[in-house]
Parts: sequence; structure tokens; C-alpha cells
Amino acid sequence: MEAAFAALRRRAAPGDVVLIVLIGHGAQQGGESRLSLPGPDVTAVDFAALLGGLERQTVVFVNAASASGDFVPVLSGPNRVVITATKSAFERNATTFAEHFVRGLVSGDADKDKDGRISVLEAFAYARQEVARAYQSANRLQTEHPQLSDSLLARTVAFGLEPESVSSDPRVAALQGERRQLEAQIAELRRQKPRLDSTAYARELERLLVALAEKTAAIRAAREKP
Repeated sequence: MEAAFAALRRRAAPGDVVLIVLIGHGAQQGGESRLSLPGPDVTAVDFAALLGGLERQTVVFVNAASASGDFVPVLSGPNRVVITATKSAFERNATTFAEHFVRGLVSGDADKDKDGRISVLEAFAYARQEVARAYQSANRLQTEHPQLSDSLLARTVAFGLEPESVSSDPRVAALQGERRQLEAQIAELRRQKPRLDSTAYARELERLLVALAEKTAAIRAAREKP
């Protein structure tokens, strides 16, 4: 695993988004969450060391295993979104979160604002909802409660379902260009975060996110007009 993360650090450029998803079975031992692997289990502290060297990237770390909840306080940090399938190391039953989270990322079902892209926050919210729905439908006590460390950052990291084509409608095409400019500004702001005052960063990020949401709504409205 150390070799795999070393290769990842070499390949990741500053400003890249690094998505790490762990799927499997976890356990709680000695008061901490562990990912079960052949040989020694890997703890959150172990992963914290493995993530060293990725400070200039935005890291989305998803531990979809059981007993994963304690990874959040250990791994949370700047430019990092940590998601776990459970709220603590004591929720040790097999989890279903990964299935719903991956479906949310690769399908349009989680695309709440219908902009053709899935943010990490949208995928998480979709998966959390579907997990609860599945337990309710089966009339079972819910034994996994997903959690997320940074909803603000998770909202800014998005994956496209497919490349957006430029509209033939000049009004929509102009709005699409303005949205791309806002997305570029958000990406640049994320890269500048380590050098900015935290309050100023949060204020500017909120302004840009609101502008982005308004632009997306304007594009949707323009498409619906005859």
C-alpha cells in the first residue's frame, strides 16, 4: 500500500482532485477504526501518514467499510473531504453505503440541481438517503449512519456525467461560458486556500458558490424557454 500511495503522490499535480474509495470490511480494535486487510489491518493513523505529501491536492477520502466512523476526526484537514459509511467504530455490521455512493457518482440520480455534474456533496446526500430508504423498506434497524467532514468543500468538488456541449442557443452558450469562468475561479480559490485567511476564504467561496448556483439556475431557465 505504501508503494501505491507513493506512486499516487508522484502522479498527482497541484490542484488535482484525488478520490480514494475504500470498500470492504472494517473493525474496531483498541478504540480505533481499522480497515481489514490480509496481514496487519490499516488504521486511520496509518492512512494519515500515507496521505502526507498530498497537501497541494484536494483529497476526497471515502471509507465505505464497516466501523469506519473514527476515520473522520483523524483524517480531517484543509483541502480534504472525509466520508465514512458509519458514525463510529461501533457500527460494525456490513455496510451498503458504497453501492449507493458509486451509483450517485456515475448516474444522474444524485444530480439534484440538474447541471450535468455530480458534486461530492450531492453523491453523499443521495447515498445517505438511499441507505436509510433501504433499511426502512426491509423493516430493519439502521446500523450504518454515513457522515461527511466538510460539506462546503464537498459542494465545490464535482464530476461530470459527460462533457457539456456548448448550446446552439446564444443566450445559453453565453451563460455556460460565464459558469465555466466561475468554476475556474472556484478552482483557483481552492488552490490559494493555504495562503488565505480562513474567514476571507470562506466568505469568498460562499460568494462564488451562490453565483454558480444562480448561473446554473439561469441556464436551466433559459433552456426551458421556447
